[in-house]
Amino acid sequence: MGNVLFVYDEIFGNNKVEVVDVGTGSGAIAISLDLEEQNMNVIATDISKEALEVAKDNNKKLNANVEFYLGNMLEPLKGKKFDILVSNPPYIPSEEIVDSLVLDNEPHVALFGGEDGLKFYRQILMNANTILNKKNIIAFEHAYDKGKEMEDLARTYFPNSDIRLFKDLQGKDRMTIIVNGG
Repeated sequence: MGNVLFVYDEIFGNNKVEVVDVGTGSGAIAISLDLEEQNMNVIATDISKEALEVAKDNNKKLNANVEFYLGNMLEPLKGKKFDILVSNPPYIPSEEIVDSLVLDNEPHVALFGGEDGLKFYRQILMNANTILNKKNIIAFEHAYDKGKEMEDLARTYFPNSDIRLFKDLQGKDRMTIIVNGG
């Protein structure tokens, strides 16, 4: 989350921005951004009604001001424009073996991201321009071994952007941030 805030400050100079968290799940990212940066107006979406109920409950408990929309990916955002899009969509490849502790306790819709784990990133990037202002930031968390593929995917849809990879505490590529028009 710190990387998103750092790039936001660099690109938008701490000005007010509209932010969307696509596939919010429990709302952790959206709520954190809302609480950490007062100049962010945060909206979050999810396809799961149950996940949104958890996110709304977390939002209330933490006194955050995130607005939530039910729907698939960018669908509920038609007609809206954002400066920052963040997402941590399901990214486990569909054929990957997953520990039963995870498999038995997480909804499958929140885990699997198609054959190569990049299905939802493609969907978002393919349509992101429909909801983003010209100057924008797109930030994705992804599997530790997908940094190069994420960079290539970002370059496919945003060939003139500034693409930055950030590492996690183990030194693995874990976040890709795409800066456009900055």
